[in-house]
Amino acid sequence: YKYGQDKIRGAIEYAKATQEKDRPYDVTRYEIEVRDPAGKIAVKPFSEASGSEIKQAAARLRRRKNRKDRDLTRAPELNSLFPAKEPRARMDKLQSRADDFLGTMSPRPRLELSVAGQGSDPVISLKLSNLPLSRLTEVLVYLAGAAV
Repeated sequence: YKYGQDKIRGAIEYAKATQEKDRPYDVTRYEIEVRDPAGKIAVKPFSEASGSEIKQAAARLRRRKNRKDRDLTRAPELNSLFPAKEPRARMDKLQSRADDFLGTMSPRPRLELSVAGQGSDPVISLKLSNLPLSRLTEVLVYLAGAAV
């Protein structure tokens, strides 16, 4: 065998971390990003990189991908600046009705609504504070009816 187990395992991890559909012989053509002793990124051909360098490069690729995925999942937060009119109007109406209803209670509970997902049936997050436990069911039933 030309390469040891550690290097082959690293190559498998690296291939899984890349977005390309790699074939086994493509691995030997990889240019691996490695950190030099000063911490700077340098590029080495696969044949010159050690197994641990290849595994570390694969981990960096996965972290980059995870960051991109997180950024994409944050897109709905950005989209909330330009939400669809109907769901936004429904949320505003619900908030207004809830404020009116909760304003009749003493002490006055506080409700915070936020959109957690977009679409024709938006996913919402709600936070109720200063609400006596004995009134929880009443408030939830009212909110369910007001949301329709």
